[in-house]
Amino acid sequence: MTPTPDLSSVQEEVLALVSAGSSAASAAKETGIHRNSVFYWLRTSDSFREAYQQAQYLCAMQLREEAQCRASFAFKAVEQVIRSADSPNALRLKAALAIIDRAATRLPAFPGHEPPRQPFVLEIRTPKSAQISTASVPIAIPSPDLSTLTE
Repeated sequence: MTPTPDLSSVQEEVLALVSAGSSAASAAKETGIHRNSVFYWLRTSDSFREAYQQAQYLCAMQLREEAQCRASFAFKAVEQVIRSADSPNALRLKAALAIIDRAATRLPAFPGHEPPRQPFVLEIRTPKSAQISTASVPIAIPSPDLSTLTE
């Protein structure tokens, strides 16, 4: 990670450990500080919080890349389980559902570049015995100001 002038060397060490896969508590222990210090920085320092989110994102990307490198082997193994008549139906179904679930998982947004939220409608349904009809209540969630984002 690129050093940030607003962060101390201990904070930089914590961030490096987090980007390598450590939890906040493990990173704190490794650097010789109390874990509450990390959580305090997350609450009080915008610079640390942003860098921490980026470190978590980098870690997630590294894990995803490793998984992608091994995916072809995993798919072959799962395919053998699914195609094998000796495999129990429950195991075959579980393997198929795991593939579907993973295929539908989206990559998290890069910190600071979240897509604008779409307004949604909250539908409130009441029992028919209450003699109140179903009502739709629109709830508007303002979209963030995207003009402040820079590329």
